[in-house]
Amino acid sequence: MVLATLLFAIVATSCGGGDGAAPDGVTAQDVLSPAAERFESVRSFHFKLDHENGATQIVFGLGLDVAEGDFVLPDRMSGEVNGRFAGQTVTVKVVAIGDRTWITNPFSREFQRAPGSILDVIDPAALVAAVAKSTRDARIDGSETIDGVDTYRLKGTILSDDLREGLSFGDTGRTLDVEIWVGKDDYLVRRAKLKGPLLPDESDNIARDLTLSKFDAPVTIEEPR
Repeated sequence: MVLATLLFAIVATSCGGGDGAAPDGVTAQDVLSPAAERFESVRSFHFKLDHENGATQIVFGLGLDVAEGDFVLPDRMSGEVNGRFAGQTVTVKVVAIGDRTWITNPFSREFQRAPGSILDVIDPAALVAAVAKSTRDARIDGSETIDGVDTYRLKGTILSDDLREGLSFGDTGRTLDVEIWVGKDDYLVRRAKLKGPLLPDESDNIARDLTLSKFDAPVTIEEPR
């Protein structure tokens, strides 16, 4: 009986579900719950969104490869996008305020209004919030230092339905692998990586990698003149 009890304890420990603990005893839920709550108080951040094995179509037929800029909650964003337009590699500037978006013409470099809002396609703030709140079967998969900050690295899965506010263009019913890096001391999400296609024509190994920094730095985003 004693031996059976010990064997059961060993098996239960080694085959635990999605709440695998770190060596210090911290579980995935211990990290994600405060991370989601902490992000609600963030006022601004710097972001970089990169792609592997694919791109995201945004406005005017522009395929986004890399985007970098600043975000002021709840709905102001400015940055630079590197991508492809009409078969050419281009770099454009983008400003979004609420439901309005301005983007520079790849050739004239002048700002012009885009139809709708780019935030209806990609919203970095909503994407981070969704990942912190809706990641499933999460487990801690080690530690890593990002920009000098010690973080927990977590792995899990997330449904495309739960990403609609951050990535609105995806199909429903898709499951993506997700990795999340959360600061050990401040519980701020420093990085989130989504692996898997959101649309039928995307590569099976496409990945979207979002890195955050400069939390609550003073940033002013205004309409282009």
